[in-house]
Amino acid sequence: MVSKVIWVVIYAKPRREIPLRPLIEERAHVGADLMYINRFQDARSLEIGNRVVIHFGGPSASDRDAQHLVQAGCVTKKARSLDQRDLQEFGTLLRLTTEMFPHFQTAPGLLERQGIIRYSLFNPPPGVRPLPRPYPQPMPGMNFKRLTPADPEYPQVDAWWHAVVPRGQCGKE
Repeated sequence: MVSKVIWVVIYAKPRREIPLRPLIEERAHVGADLMYINRFQDARSLEIGNRVVIHFGGPSASDRDAQHLVQAGCVTKKARSLDQRDLQEFGTLLRLTTEMFPHFQTAPGLLERQGIIRYSLFNPPPGVRPLPRPYPQPMPGMNFKRLTPADPEYPQVDAWWHAVVPRGQCGKE
């Protein structure tokens, strides 16, 4: 059974001139997100099999997909502390993460306070467009937004999630 809850994963763009798109695309390509301390703490609420949609942040004029939901999928491995093997396995993701977020730490001792979560993510198929954000602008520092069937925007996000994720890829339907 597919989870009723949908977690919006908010990928905010800090006030820098570096485009967010390469980082979002790499996260989807490798199915992982490297997270700074606060984001890692928040991610511990997500469980294997939870549905997710990816919110492309940043000012609306910064990219054609900014302020849209651009990918959908599910959590494949719970958030856990980072280790040196992760830095080796996800070299390109690490480089893009540290370029976008210079406060991200790679030194031993600090590394373990940060985390990694694994996703299976899908881009919209032909004919399905990114979904304009159907909820109020996320507050600064918000990393995840939990949507349930009681939320007014849930039916639209749920329908879009089902249009993006191939049947059977995130649990039994």
